[in-house]
Amino acid sequence: MLRLVRDGRLGPDDLVWNPDMGDEWLPVSKVPALSVAPLSAAPGTSPVRGATPNARLMRQALASLRGRWATAVGAALLYGVITNGLSVASEFGGESWKAAGTLLDLIVAFFISGPMAFGWSRFFLLTSRRENPDLKHLFDGFKLYWKTIGATLLMILFIGLALIPAFVAGVVGAVGLAMLDDTALFPLGMVLFLVLMLASLVPAVVVSLNYSQVFFVLSDQPRLGPATALSRSRSLMAGYRWKYFCLGWRFFGWLLLGILTCGIGLLWVSPYIMTTHGRFYDDIRMPEEDLP
Repeated sequence: MLRLVRDGRLGPDDLVWNPDMGDEWLPVSKVPALSVAPLSAAPGTSPVRGATPNARLMRQALASLRGRWATAVGAALLYGVITNGLSVASEFGGESWKAAGTLLDLIVAFFISGPMAFGWSRFFLLTSRRENPDLKHLFDGFKLYWKTIGATLLMILFIGLALIPAFVAGVVGAVGLAMLDDTALFPLGMVLFLVLMLASLVPAVVVSLNYSQVFFVLSDQPRLGPATALSRSRSLMAGYRWKYFCLGWRFFGWLLLGILTCGIGLLWVSPYIMTTHGRFYDDIRMPEEDLP
């Protein structure tokens, strides 16, 4: 076990057990016999920022969720009802109700999406740190209401600007395909159009990755302004965008399974994803950024 710790194959948050512990599993850092060994770093040095493999982050997330699944699933259900309830309800009833429901959904989305996204991130950041948040943490964003609204609007603005190349590519491609209609070059034109669209979406994907940590940053440093939180997220993600992108793809199968269960499985998949993202944030967080 000591060799595994020294080699970095067991991290400080990995859970271990022996018969003397009874029914309780403990993280390596809480076991005196193992904590004497350097944890994933050489003696006298700090752990390397962002060095934890994605697979280990996922295992750590599952360990953090052990004993907390009921609350996590409850949080996922409550969050889904609040953020998507009106859009689902607007699909039923007459045309007047559908129109009113859609309008209300847009209004509610504008006024609560930012605060709720903050609470969603904060709840699972605390979960990833093996704390025991309750459902009221989902509403912590309303304590920083204008900051979360401001951060959300700034992210929408920057992602919207990054989508301009895709809009231009779509218009140019549509015109080009219309000119090639009923010609032998139409299949080739369709392939080129798809390639052009995928390439034009890269800036928007990069911007989205840059600002993926905004609400985690605000959770740890609520005194920051919206623009500063976005800047801090962008700094944190420098050099780690591809790692985060690959981490997202690791959940593709889980998301597909959640969808195939009529969305019920997402009540478990979503907490797993968000807790892993919380572990990712702590892994890339700047050492000088002390927790409040």
